[in-house]
Amino acid sequence: MNTQGQWHMALTGLAFVILGVVSFAIVGDVPTPGDDSAREIVRFYEDNETVVAVGSVLACLAGALFVLFGVYLRSAIRAVQPDPGGDLVPLALVVGTAIFATGLALDSALNVALIDTAGDMSPAATEALSALWNNDFPVFGTGLFIVMLSLAYSTLRYGVLPKWMGWVAVVLVVISPTPAGFVGFLGGLVFIAVTSVVLAVRGRRTTATPMVSA
Repeated sequence: MNTQGQWHMALTGLAFVILGVVSFAIVGDVPTPGDDSAREIVRFYEDNETVVAVGSVLACLAGALFVLFGVYLRSAIRAVQPDPGGDLVPLALVVGTAIFATGLALDSALNVALIDTAGDMSPAATEALSALWNNDFPVFGTGLFIVMLSLAYSTLRYGVLPKWMGWVAVVLVVISPTPAGFVGFLGGLVFIAVTSVVLAVRGRRTTATPMVSA
């Protein structure tokens, strides 16, 4: 598939990052089981029902945008592969975005459950739901790891992105399973935003270049 005329779809990656950051920022500092009491957790979700609901909706929208970005990247990678029929790496990338989006949906579902039941069930039950919300990071990490690994491979082997970006992706992949994994996660989000802009600029420039008749 030719992605040159669809360069604006590349911006779904940047939109995903922005919307995802906003969705978590508007909710603010969420109480954590172990650091805050069960009653403090209940009070937070009772007092912040609207902002948590809005944040959940935005998170789901961000997940949908990330999947769309993954589909665009699949086409971009296949366009530069020597073997157009090879779909292993591009497909893995789409699966990675889908796993990440599932994490956002799960995160949002837990938030909806918390604001819907806070005060109606025991504080201990609310605390248990909050503990699940605070510890669903492995879903995000797994999805982003697959995406970054796929981008690193396709960049260094096929040149879908500038080579220096491929080596940056390798570094982020390597540190992801380490104690510095959170830095790798944040770096991965920045990398997705930069990738989105690079591909959009490249696609727009190519589309705007007039065809020269022989």
